[in-house]
Amino acid sequence: MDMLTTDISSLGYKAVKEKVDKIDVNEVHNSEDLIKIIDILKADKRKNINSLGNKLQRAKDKIESEIKRVREMYNFDKSFGAYGDKNNPKYLFNNVEHHDFFHVLYQYFICSYIPFIDVIFWFLGSIW
Repeated sequence: MDMLTTDISSLGYKAVKEKVDKIDVNEVHNSEDLIKIIDILKADKRKNINSLGNKLQRAKDKIESEIKRVREMYNFDKSFGAYGDKNNPKYLFNNVEHHDFFHVLYQYFICSYIPFIDVIFWFLGSIW
């Protein structure tokens, strides 16, 4: 993260872009340094440098939204499974007694394919 110590106003676009391309947003998306770099790039008076800051911000937002989505899916799945607590009435899909047709249909089809329902309808619409 040598961008924090370098004066980017003295560097050209190509040099700044090379430094930005070296940043792995996947590894540092929670870092304060990344936020500072984004602010430095957005504060520059050159539009192409500003676009590099916007690019880093979009990459950071994309990773954070994916983490949030996966966390929400995990919590949703966790609410159905009750993970081994047989006294919990939500202990449904881990219990052998509840592996009849309707429970399996709900668990594996409805829960799995609802996020892709728009793709399914698009496919069905394209073959009509």
